[in-house]
Amino acid sequence: MRLCSIASGSSGNCTYIGTDHTHLLVDAGISCKRIDTGVQELGIKPDELAGVLITHEHSDHISGIRVFSKKHHVPLYGTKETLEAIERMDVKKEIDPDLYRPVRADEQIVVGDFTVTPFSNSHDAANPVGYRAEAEGHAEELSQILACTASIQLIICLVWMQFCLKQIMMCICLRQVRIHFH
Repeated sequence: MRLCSIASGSSGNCTYIGTDHTHLLVDAGISCKRIDTGVQELGIKPDELAGVLITHEHSDHISGIRVFSKKHHVPLYGTKETLEAIERMDVKKEIDPDLYRPVRADEQIVVGDFTVTPFSNSHDAANPVGYRAEAEGHAEELSQILACTASIQLIICLVWMQFCLKQIMMCICLRQVRIHFH
């Protein structure tokens, strides 16, 4: 399983998680161009993405959704309330409604190699969730990833996930580094 922060912060959030066969994004709060560049730097074509897991409808988590979904026709996973909020904001109706995939907290979905379980979060949004993604027997709880990079090497840092329920250890990667969880 690979995990990499493409962007993190108040100006936009987008995280890649993938296996050899299934590639997902958590949020798309940066421009389509930046998302495309970020996944291409990981050696993945944007059209190979199996979906975007949307945590909530704030602009720093969805600002690239309209253009990205229109260009790449990638399914958008989020709670019914989050997807409805996004649809209300999509005044030009650029997002194909067939791309919406509603999820519920604590109900697993399968996306390619991943078993994904949304979990409720307390946040000022319609019905925000974080995601637990499991593949190849490995699991990660994903919400907003905070990257710690001090050098070109892979480092491990203790981070507080902004919307997680608990403190966890997280491996953070540089874009050129492949992480294998054992």
